[in-house]
Amino acid sequence: MRIGLLTTSFPRTPQDCAGSFVLGFARALIARGAHVEVLAPEPREGNAPMREPGLDVRHVRYLWPRSLQRTFYAAGVPDNLRRDPLAWLGLLPFTLALARQTQIASERWDAVVSHWALPCALVAARAGRTKPHLAVLHSADVHALCRLPNRAYWARRIARGANGMWFVTRAHRDRFLELLPTGEREPARSRTCVAPMGIELPEITPGDRERARRDLALTRFSVLALGRLVP
Repeated sequence: MRIGLLTTSFPRTPQDCAGSFVLGFARALIARGAHVEVLAPEPREGNAPMREPGLDVRHVRYLWPRSLQRTFYAAGVPDNLRRDPLAWLGLLPFTLALARQTQIASERWDAVVSHWALPCALVAARAGRTKPHLAVLHSADVHALCRLPNRAYWARRIARGANGMWFVTRAHRDRFLELLPTGEREPARSRTCVAPMGIELPEITPGDRERARRDLALTRFSVLALGRLVP
């Protein structure tokens, strides 16, 4: 089975953390026997796409020269738009370029997965008319969707264009469903699932733990907290 995966964030190098959970998602599909073809924004730095068995990554160029491609990666789209006025230039061109490449590539796909509804789920909905489409919605796109003009229209387009929708929390699912007309909420709810995005953890040995404590000068009981604080 060949699966197309549309995303606005994907690791640019094996060490990159941007969209690492999307890579883990792709690897999980590959482990089930699928071949995954990823369409992701071309990095401003011009990194070559990653290559792994069962995984093809294709970068979507959306502005010329490449130095203007500032919309994605780095701190993420919301922060990029707040900090850099030039980041706004890439929103519409990327959507159009992604739609063009999706239209061509979808002929060889058996199913489509979109990460981030804006714009990936909207673009994938066109391919999803003839192929199964799973839309994965994260916190940032649900938050952005709730602030858009005509948000009910866009939410309806997303829901109608997906065979299934994956939300990372119940609260995000409920916020999305509230945007839909009353009569469409329950049918849409029946096509949703709620689960956190998993990540791949390296195997940790006792030596790794002791080396980390030594490098960080930890001598007492310590707690590690991982998170991202955003408004």
